[in-house]
Amino acid sequence: MRLIRNASRLFVSAILLLSGANYAARAQTALVPSDVTWSGSGEVEVPLKVTNYDKITGLQFTLKWDPSVLSLVTEPGWREGAAPTVKIGSSKQKQTGPSDYEDLFVSSNFNYPVTPPGESDAIEGVATFLWTESDEWYLENGYTYPDGDALMSVFFEV
Repeated sequence: MRLIRNASRLFVSAILLLSGANYAARAQTALVPSDVTWSGSGEVEVPLKVTNYDKITGLQFTLKWDPSVLSLVTEPGWREGAAPTVKIGSSKQKQTGPSDYEDLFVSSNFNYPVTPPGESDAIEGVATFLWTESDEWYLENGYTYPDGDALMSVFFEV
């Protein structure tokens, strides 16, 4: 088995939207891909873990990888003729009723492939992600998770 180190293969830069006014006093929030073990072929699941994720109400990041080594796994679009969507797993959930839950993050939060305005060719090895909360209760309180918790995972073909 081969260990894929996050620093050399995958890069995530993130902007996290915090509820509350005093951003400067908060510890730096980070979203970090986990080191994963690869068996030599097929898909590998890469959890995206957080640190200092306190009262977050939105998340924006750019996911970058070496396309000569990894390919982002996609699934068919939700309707016929739609672009494929990024395969994600293990999303955090939010409570929507007394015993009802739904995924907090979904594949449609990703923009992939990324094509710059006015260009026809996509940028290889790049996907962007944008999520904002819309529920009033969660907007007031935000989401808080312990350090090292995985918000979601993405899949790559090695």
